[in-house]
Amino acid sequence: MLGRALCQSPQLAQALAAVAEQQAAVQLQRAGGQPQLQAQAGWAAGSLRQHDSGDTLRASRSTRELALSLQWELFDFGQRQAQVQAAQDLLRAALDSQDQAVQQLLMDTAEAYYDQVLAAGRAQLLSQSEAATSGLLQQAQLRKGDQALDKLGLLQARASLARTSLSRQQADTSLRMAQARLAALLGLPVMQALQLQAPVLPRAGPTLDPQAESLVTEALQQHPQLRAARARAQAQQGELQAARRSRWPVLSLVHGQRLGRDAYGVRERQARLGLELQVPLLDGGAQQARQAQAAAELRARLGEVQVLEQELARKAYEAWLDLQGQASAHRLALQLRDVAQALLAGETSAFLAGDSDMFDVLDARETLDEADDEVLSASVGMALAQLRLAAALGRLR
Repeated sequence: MLGRALCQSPQLAQALAAVAEQQAAVQLQRAGGQPQLQAQAGWAAGSLRQHDSGDTLRASRSTRELALSLQWELFDFGQRQAQVQAAQDLLRAALDSQDQAVQQLLMDTAEAYYDQVLAAGRAQLLSQSEAATSGLLQQAQLRKGDQALDKLGLLQARASLARTSLSRQQADTSLRMAQARLAALLGLPVMQALQLQAPVLPRAGPTLDPQAESLVTEALQQHPQLRAARARAQAQQGELQAARRSRWPVLSLVHGQRLGRDAYGVRERQARLGLELQVPLLDGGAQQARQAQAAAELRARLGEVQVLEQELARKAYEAWLDLQGQASAHRLALQLRDVAQALLAGETSAFLAGDSDMFDVLDARETLDEADDEVLSASVGMALAQLRLAAALGRLR
Protein backbone atom coordinates (compact mmCIF):
# COMPACT_ATOMS: atom_id res chain seq x y z
CA MET A 1 0.00 0.00 0.00
CA LEU A 2 2.77 2.44 0.89
CA GLY A 3 4.65 1.55 -2.28
CA ARG A 4 1.61 2.37 -4.39
CA ALA A 5 1.18 5.67 -2.58
CA LEU A 6 4.80 6.56 -3.29
CA CYS A 7 4.39 5.75 -6.97
CA GLN A 8 1.18 7.76 -7.34
CA SER A 9 2.17 10.87 -5.38
CA PRO A 10 2.50 14.06 -7.48
CA GLN A 11 4.31 15.78 -4.59
CA LEU A 12 7.01 13.10 -4.59
CA ALA A 13 7.30 13.30 -8.38
CA GLN A 14 7.82 17.04 -8.04
CA ALA A 15 10.51 16.50 -5.40
CA LEU A 16 12.30 13.96 -7.61
CA ALA A 17 12.19 16.42 -10.51
CA ALA A 18 13.71 19.12 -8.27
CA VAL A 19 16.56 16.74 -7.35
CA ALA A 20 17.23 15.97 -11.03
CA GLU A 21 17.21 19.71 -11.79
CA GLN A 22 19.78 20.44 -9.09
CA GLN A 23 21.97 17.54 -10.22
CA ALA A 24 22.03 19.08 -13.67
CA ALA A 25 22.80 22.49 -12.12
CA VAL A 26 25.83 21.03 -10.30
CA GLN A 27 27.09 19.47 -13.55
CA LEU A 28 26.56 22.79 -15.32
CA GLN A 29 28.61 24.71 -12.77
CA ARG A 30 31.41 22.15 -12.91
CA ALA A 31 31.41 22.23 -16.70
CA GLY A 32 31.90 26.00 -16.60
CA GLY A 33 35.38 25.52 -15.16
CA GLN A 34 36.48 23.12 -17.90
CA PRO A 35 38.16 24.11 -21.20
CA GLN A 36 35.71 25.47 -23.77
CA LEU A 37 36.44 24.45 -27.39
CA GLN A 38 34.47 25.96 -30.26
CA ALA A 39 34.57 25.51 -34.03
CA GLN A 40 33.41 28.06 -36.57
CA ALA A 41 33.07 27.88 -40.37
CA GLY A 42 32.12 30.71 -42.67
CA TRP A 43 31.67 31.60 -46.33
CA ALA A 44 30.87 34.98 -47.83
CA ALA A 45 30.43 36.20 -51.41
CA GLY A 46 30.40 39.73 -52.78
CA SER A 47 30.66 41.73 -55.98
CA LEU A 48 32.63 44.83 -56.98
CA ARG A 49 31.56 47.41 -59.56
CA GLN A 50 33.85 50.26 -60.74
CA HIS A 51 33.35 53.02 -63.29
CA ASP A 52 36.47 54.38 -65.07
CA SER A 53 36.36 56.67 -68.20
CA GLY A 54 32.97 55.40 -69.19
CA ASP A 55 33.92 51.75 -68.70
CA THR A 56 32.28 49.58 -66.04
CA LEU A 57 34.28 46.86 -64.34
CA ARG A 58 32.55 44.06 -62.48
CA ALA A 59 34.19 41.40 -60.26
CA SER A 60 32.88 38.68 -57.94
CA ARG A 61 34.84 37.60 -54.90
CA SER A 62 34.29 35.10 -52.06
CA THR A 63 35.98 34.29 -48.76
CA ARG A 64 36.08 31.07 -46.77
CA GLU A 65 37.36 30.39 -43.29
CA LEU A 66 37.53 27.64 -40.68
CA ALA A 67 38.43 28.48 -37.08
CA LEU A 68 38.96 26.70 -33.77
CA SER A 69 39.10 28.53 -30.46
CA LEU A 70 39.98 27.27 -26.98
CA GLN A 71 39.44 29.14 -23.71
CA TRP A 72 40.18 27.88 -20.23
CA GLU A 73 39.74 29.87 -17.07
CA LEU A 74 42.83 29.25 -14.96
CA PHE A 75 42.20 31.40 -11.90
CA ASP A 76 39.21 33.45 -10.75
CA PHE A 77 39.88 33.91 -7.00
CA GLY A 78 37.46 31.11 -6.04
CA GLN A 79 34.39 32.48 -7.81
CA ARG A 80 33.72 29.28 -9.76
CA GLN A 81 34.32 27.07 -6.71
CA ALA A 82 31.85 29.14 -4.68
CA GLN A 83 29.23 28.68 -7.38
CA VAL A 84 29.85 24.92 -7.52
CA GLN A 85 29.59 24.68 -3.72
CA ALA A 86 26.34 26.65 -3.76
CA ALA A 87 24.90 24.30 -6.39
CA GLN A 88 25.93 21.28 -4.29
CA ASP A 89 24.25 22.81 -1.22
CA LEU A 90 21.07 23.32 -3.22
CA LEU A 91 21.26 19.70 -4.35
CA ARG A 92 21.53 18.63 -0.72
CA ALA A 93 18.51 20.81 0.07
CA ALA A 94 16.56 19.15 -2.75
CA LEU A 95 17.45 15.68 -1.42
CA ASP A 96 16.32 16.66 2.08
CA SER A 97 13.10 18.09 0.63
CA GLN A 98 12.57 14.76 -1.14
CA ASP A 99 13.03 12.98 2.19
CA GLN A 100 10.50 15.34 3.76
CA ALA A 101 8.02 14.67 0.94
CA VAL A 102 8.37 10.92 1.48
CA GLN A 103 7.82 11.24 5.22
CA GLN A 104 4.82 13.53 4.74
CA LEU A 105 3.31 11.09 2.25
CA LEU A 106 3.84 8.20 4.69
CA MET A 107 2.15 10.22 7.44
CA ASP A 108 -0.81 11.14 5.21
CA THR A 109 -1.23 7.52 4.15
CA ALA A 110 -1.01 6.31 7.75
CA GLU A 111 -3.62 8.84 8.88
CA ALA A 112 -5.99 7.82 6.06
CA TYR A 113 -5.39 4.16 6.88
CA TYR A 114 -6.10 4.59 10.59
CA ASP A 115 -9.17 6.70 9.80
CA GLN A 116 -10.52 3.69 7.94
CA VAL A 117 -9.46 1.39 10.79
CA LEU A 118 -11.29 3.58 13.30
CA ALA A 119 -14.40 3.78 11.13
CA ALA A 120 -14.40 0.02 10.56
CA GLY A 121 -13.91 -0.66 14.27
CA ARG A 122 -16.77 1.61 15.24
CA ALA A 123 -19.05 0.03 12.66
CA GLN A 124 -18.21 -3.41 14.04
CA LEU A 125 -18.75 -2.33 17.64
CA LEU A 126 -22.13 -0.80 16.80
CA SER A 127 -23.15 -3.96 14.93
CA GLN A 128 -22.31 -6.01 18.03
CA SER A 129 -24.16 -3.54 20.24
CA GLU A 130 -27.17 -3.68 17.91
CA ALA A 131 -27.24 -7.46 18.16
CA ALA A 132 -26.89 -7.36 21.95
CA THR A 133 -29.65 -4.76 22.32
CA SER A 134 -31.91 -6.83 20.07
CA GLY A 135 -31.29 -9.79 22.36
CA LEU A 136 -32.24 -7.70 25.41
CA LEU A 137 -35.43 -6.66 23.66
CA GLN A 138 -36.33 -10.27 23.02
CA GLN A 139 -35.68 -11.12 26.68
CA ALA A 140 -37.87 -8.21 27.77
CA GLN A 141 -40.70 -9.41 25.53
CA LEU A 142 -40.52 -12.92 27.02
CA ARG A 143 -40.47 -11.65 30.58
CA LYS A 144 -43.65 -12.54 32.49
CA GLY A 145 -45.84 -9.84 33.94
CA ASP A 146 -47.52 -6.75 32.62
CA GLN A 147 -46.38 -4.19 35.17
CA ALA A 148 -46.10 -0.62 34.00
CA LEU A 149 -42.37 -0.69 34.74
CA ASP A 150 -41.88 -3.63 32.38
CA LYS A 151 -43.81 -1.84 29.64
CA LEU A 152 -41.64 1.26 30.04
CA GLY A 153 -38.55 -0.92 29.97
CA LEU A 154 -39.74 -2.54 26.75
CA LEU A 155 -40.22 0.87 25.17
CA GLN A 156 -36.81 1.95 26.38
CA ALA A 157 -35.22 -1.15 24.84
CA ARG A 158 -36.91 -0.44 21.51
CA ALA A 159 -35.73 3.16 21.59
CA SER A 160 -32.20 2.04 22.44
CA LEU A 161 -32.24 -0.44 19.56
CA ALA A 162 -33.41 2.28 17.16
CA ARG A 163 -30.63 4.64 18.29
CA THR A 164 -28.03 1.90 17.95
CA SER A 165 -29.26 1.00 14.44
CA LEU A 166 -29.09 4.67 13.42
CA SER A 167 -25.55 5.02 14.78
CA ARG A 168 -24.52 1.83 12.99
CA GLN A 169 -25.82 3.16 9.66
CA GLN A 170 -23.95 6.43 10.20
CA ALA A 171 -20.80 4.44 11.02
CA ASP A 172 -21.19 2.45 7.79
CA THR A 173 -21.39 5.73 5.84
CA SER A 174 -18.30 7.06 7.60
CA LEU A 175 -16.48 3.83 6.77
CA ARG A 176 -17.28 4.17 3.05
CA MET A 177 -16.10 7.80 3.10
CA ALA A 178 -12.84 6.77 4.80
CA GLN A 179 -12.35 4.04 2.21
CA ALA A 180 -12.88 6.57 -0.59
CA ARG A 181 -10.28 8.96 0.90
CA LEU A 182 -7.70 6.19 1.22
CA ALA A 183 -8.41 4.92 -2.31
CA ALA A 184 -7.99 8.44 -3.74
CA LEU A 185 -4.68 8.82 -1.91
CA LEU A 186 -3.49 5.53 -3.43
CA GLY A 187 -4.59 6.54 -6.92
CA LEU A 188 -7.42 3.98 -7.04
CA PRO A 189 -11.09 4.50 -8.01
CA VAL A 190 -12.83 6.14 -5.08
CA MET A 191 -15.70 3.64 -5.22
CA GLN A 192 -13.32 0.71 -4.80
CA ALA A 193 -13.60 -0.68 -1.28
CA LEU A 194 -10.17 -1.63 0.04
CA GLN A 195 -9.91 -4.89 1.91
CA LEU A 196 -7.29 -4.19 4.57
CA GLN A 197 -5.74 -6.62 6.97
CA ALA A 198 -6.68 -6.20 10.61
CA PRO A 199 -4.13 -3.82 12.13
CA VAL A 200 -2.08 -4.68 15.17
CA LEU A 201 -2.99 -1.86 17.53
CA PRO A 202 -0.77 -1.17 20.55
CA ARG A 203 -1.93 -2.85 23.75
CA ALA A 204 0.11 -0.68 26.07
CA GLY A 205 1.80 2.67 26.01
CA PRO A 206 5.43 2.90 24.84
CA THR A 207 8.35 3.51 27.15
CA LEU A 208 8.86 7.25 26.85
CA ASP A 209 12.00 9.24 27.34
CA PRO A 210 11.32 11.39 30.41
CA GLN A 211 13.62 14.06 29.02
CA ALA A 212 11.66 15.90 26.34
CA GLU A 213 14.73 18.04 25.69
CA SER A 214 16.48 15.09 24.07
CA LEU A 215 13.61 14.65 21.61
CA VAL A 216 13.64 18.35 20.73
CA THR A 217 17.40 18.18 20.21
CA GLU A 218 16.99 15.16 17.93
CA ALA A 219 14.35 16.98 15.87
CA LEU A 220 16.62 20.02 15.44
CA GLN A 221 19.49 17.79 14.33
CA GLN A 222 17.94 15.41 11.82
CA HIS A 223 14.57 16.69 10.61
CA PRO A 224 14.79 16.79 6.79
CA GLN A 225 12.79 20.01 6.49
CA LEU A 226 15.26 21.81 8.75
CA ARG A 227 18.24 20.21 6.99
CA ALA A 228 16.90 21.49 3.68
CA ALA A 229 16.46 25.01 5.07
CA ARG A 230 20.01 25.01 6.44
CA ALA A 231 21.37 23.75 3.12
CA ARG A 232 19.56 26.55 1.28
CA ALA A 233 21.05 29.09 3.69
CA GLN A 234 24.52 27.63 3.13
CA ALA A 235 23.96 27.76 -0.62
CA GLN A 236 23.03 31.41 -0.32
CA GLN A 237 26.25 31.99 1.62
CA GLY A 238 28.08 30.56 -1.40
CA GLU A 239 26.15 32.88 -3.71
CA LEU A 240 27.23 35.83 -1.57
CA GLN A 241 30.87 34.72 -1.73
CA ALA A 242 30.62 34.35 -5.52
CA ALA A 243 29.11 37.83 -5.79
CA ARG A 244 31.94 39.31 -3.71
CA ARG A 245 34.61 37.55 -5.76
CA SER A 246 33.11 38.62 -9.07
CA ARG A 247 34.89 41.98 -8.76
CA TRP A 248 38.29 40.24 -8.90
CA PRO A 249 40.18 39.61 -12.18
CA VAL A 250 39.84 36.37 -14.13
CA LEU A 251 42.88 34.79 -15.76
CA SER A 252 42.25 32.58 -18.80
CA LEU A 253 44.29 30.61 -21.30
CA VAL A 254 43.26 31.33 -24.90
CA HIS A 255 44.28 29.54 -28.07
CA GLY A 256 42.96 29.83 -31.61
CA GLN A 257 43.56 28.48 -35.11
CA ARG A 258 42.14 30.02 -38.28
CA LEU A 259 42.34 28.71 -41.84
CA GLY A 260 40.83 30.44 -44.85
CA ARG A 261 41.12 32.15 -48.23
CA ASP A 262 40.79 35.88 -48.76
CA ALA A 263 38.92 37.57 -51.57
CA TYR A 264 41.93 37.10 -53.90
CA GLY A 265 42.18 33.36 -53.25
CA VAL A 266 45.26 33.60 -51.05
CA ARG A 267 45.34 31.01 -48.31
CA GLU A 268 45.70 32.32 -44.79
CA ARG A 269 46.59 30.60 -41.55
CA GLN A 270 46.61 32.27 -38.19
CA ALA A 271 47.53 30.86 -34.78
CA ARG A 272 47.14 32.52 -31.39
CA LEU A 273 48.21 31.40 -27.92
CA GLY A 274 48.25 33.58 -24.88
CA LEU A 275 46.93 34.55 -21.48
CA GLU A 276 43.93 36.81 -21.09
CA LEU A 277 43.26 38.85 -17.96
CA GLN A 278 39.78 40.28 -17.53
CA VAL A 279 39.58 43.05 -14.93
CA PRO A 280 36.12 44.45 -14.11
CA LEU A 281 36.48 48.20 -13.73
CA LEU A 282 33.12 49.88 -14.06
CA ASP A 283 29.66 48.32 -14.37
CA GLY A 284 27.35 51.03 -13.12
CA GLY A 285 27.11 49.55 -9.61
CA ALA A 286 25.80 46.16 -10.75
CA GLN A 287 28.32 44.19 -8.68
CA GLN A 288 27.51 46.13 -5.52
CA ALA A 289 23.79 45.58 -6.15
CA ARG A 290 24.33 41.83 -6.60
CA GLN A 291 26.24 41.66 -3.32
CA ALA A 292 23.50 43.56 -1.49
CA GLN A 293 20.86 41.30 -2.99
CA ALA A 294 22.76 38.14 -2.03
CA ALA A 295 23.33 39.45 1.52
CA ALA A 296 19.61 40.25 1.92
CA GLU A 297 18.61 36.80 0.64
CA LEU A 298 21.07 35.22 3.07
CA ARG A 299 19.48 37.06 5.99
CA ALA A 300 16.07 35.87 4.80
CA ARG A 301 17.28 32.25 4.62
CA LEU A 302 18.78 32.42 8.10
CA GLY A 303 15.50 33.87 9.37
CA GLU A 304 13.62 30.97 7.82
CA VAL A 305 15.93 28.55 9.64
CA GLN A 306 15.27 30.23 13.00
CA VAL A 307 11.49 30.22 12.47
CA LEU A 308 11.56 26.58 11.41
CA GLU A 309 13.67 25.61 14.43
CA GLN A 310 11.08 27.11 16.76
CA GLU A 311 8.21 25.45 14.90
CA LEU A 312 9.82 21.99 14.84
CA ALA A 313 10.79 22.21 18.51
CA ARG A 314 7.18 23.03 19.36
CA LYS A 315 5.81 20.21 17.20
CA ALA A 316 8.23 17.67 18.71
CA TYR A 317 7.26 18.67 22.25
CA GLU A 318 3.54 18.65 21.41
CA ALA A 319 3.86 15.21 19.79
CA TRP A 320 5.63 13.94 22.91
CA LEU A 321 2.87 15.33 25.14
CA ASP A 322 0.19 13.89 22.83
CA LEU A 323 1.73 10.43 23.01
CA GLN A 324 1.84 10.62 26.79
CA GLY A 325 -1.80 11.68 26.88
CA GLN A 326 -2.89 8.95 24.47
CA ALA A 327 -1.04 6.30 26.48
CA SER A 328 -2.77 7.45 29.68
CA ALA A 329 -6.15 7.57 27.93
CA HIS A 330 -5.63 4.05 26.60
CA ARG A 331 -4.82 2.71 30.06
CA LEU A 332 -7.86 4.38 31.64
CA ALA A 333 -10.13 3.24 28.80
CA LEU A 334 -9.12 -0.38 29.40
CA GLN A 335 -9.95 0.00 33.08
CA LEU A 336 -13.30 1.56 32.20
CA ARG A 337 -14.15 -1.29 29.85
CA ASP A 338 -13.36 -3.91 32.51
CA VAL A 339 -15.68 -2.16 34.96
CA ALA A 340 -18.40 -1.72 32.31
CA GLN A 341 -18.27 -5.41 31.39
CA ALA A 342 -18.64 -6.44 35.02
CA LEU A 343 -21.50 -3.96 35.49
CA LEU A 344 -23.38 -5.25 32.46
CA ALA A 345 -22.95 -8.85 33.53
CA GLY A 346 -24.29 -8.03 37.01
CA GLU A 347 -27.26 -6.02 35.75
CA THR A 348 -28.17 -8.69 33.20
CA SER A 349 -28.14 -11.41 35.89
CA ALA A 350 -30.25 -9.26 38.20
CA PHE A 351 -32.73 -8.54 35.39
CA LEU A 352 -33.12 -12.22 34.52
CA ALA A 353 -33.65 -12.99 38.19
CA GLY A 354 -36.31 -10.30 38.46
CA ASP A 355 -34.31 -8.14 40.84
CA SER A 356 -33.69 -5.32 38.35
CA ASP A 357 -35.45 -3.59 35.48
CA MET A 358 -34.57 -2.96 31.85
CA PHE A 359 -33.45 0.62 32.50
CA ASP A 360 -30.45 -0.53 34.53
CA VAL A 361 -29.49 -3.10 31.90
CA LEU A 362 -29.70 -0.55 29.08
CA ASP A 363 -27.65 1.95 31.06
CA ALA A 364 -24.98 -0.69 31.64
CA ARG A 365 -25.08 -1.61 27.93
CA GLU A 366 -24.61 2.02 26.95
CA THR A 367 -21.71 2.38 29.38
CA LEU A 368 -19.98 -0.66 27.84
CA ASP A 369 -20.54 0.67 24.31
CA GLU A 370 -18.94 3.97 25.28
CA ALA A 371 -16.05 2.14 26.94
CA ASP A 372 -15.46 0.02 23.82
CA ASP A 373 -15.42 3.14 21.67
CA GLU A 374 -12.99 4.83 24.07
CA VAL A 375 -10.64 1.82 23.91
CA LEU A 376 -10.77 1.78 20.11
CA SER A 377 -10.23 5.54 19.85
CA ALA A 378 -7.37 5.44 22.35
CA SER A 379 -5.70 2.50 20.57
CA VAL A 380 -5.85 4.22 17.18
CA GLY A 381 -4.88 7.54 18.75
CA MET A 382 -1.83 6.00 20.41
CA ALA A 383 -0.72 4.39 17.13
CA LEU A 384 -1.09 7.71 15.32
CA ALA A 385 0.65 9.57 18.15
CA GLN A 386 3.68 7.31 17.79
CA LEU A 387 3.78 8.02 14.04
CA ARG A 388 3.36 11.76 14.60
CA LEU A 389 6.20 11.77 17.09
CA ALA A 390 8.42 9.92 14.60
CA ALA A 391 7.44 12.43 11.90
CA ALA A 392 8.15 15.36 14.23
CA LEU A 393 11.61 13.91 14.90
CA GLY A 394 12.26 13.32 11.20
CA ARG A 395 12.68 9.56 11.54
CA LEU A 396 9.49 8.29 9.93
CA ARG A 397 10.59 5.55 7.53
